[in-house]
Amino acid sequence: MRFLKRCFAACIELSLRGLRPPLPSEPLARFIVRESWIQNGHATLDAFLPARDGETSTFRLTSVAEWRRLLLGRLAASAYTKGALRGHTEVPAGAVTQVHNLYTKADLLSLHVGIRGWPPSKPMQKQWAALIASYATTFREYGP
Repeated sequence: MRFLKRCFAACIELSLRGLRPPLPSEPLARFIVRESWIQNGHATLDAFLPARDGETSTFRLTSVAEWRRLLLGRLAASAYTKGALRGHTEVPAGAVTQVHNLYTKADLLSLHVGIRGWPPSKPMQKQWAALIASYATTFREYGP
């Protein structure tokens, strides 16, 4: 089942945009899959903390059809225990690269863009994630 989900996700994420790095003005979207990732209508730093693989997953959603955006978000939410799609938050790629050593890495032929270069220290990760969150605009158009 996990294999099928990965294949389906790869098909939905397929895009020629992955052939070039994101422009500094290009918005990168992070799906909000936990209620705790939104506070007072804004994304919290928890939304941007890296996963166990040391990367924060974002997507290029500009000009992407609504059905495709929704499928990508639901697939992202399904990776979390009790995760549900609550919305998404967007941050300019240039704001990400201004935070210390962080950089963006676009997956080849994909809408997926990873935020990489996180420090190993959790307190430092939280500081850097808070800086990214300060640039974010949150959209809460999905779910309850």
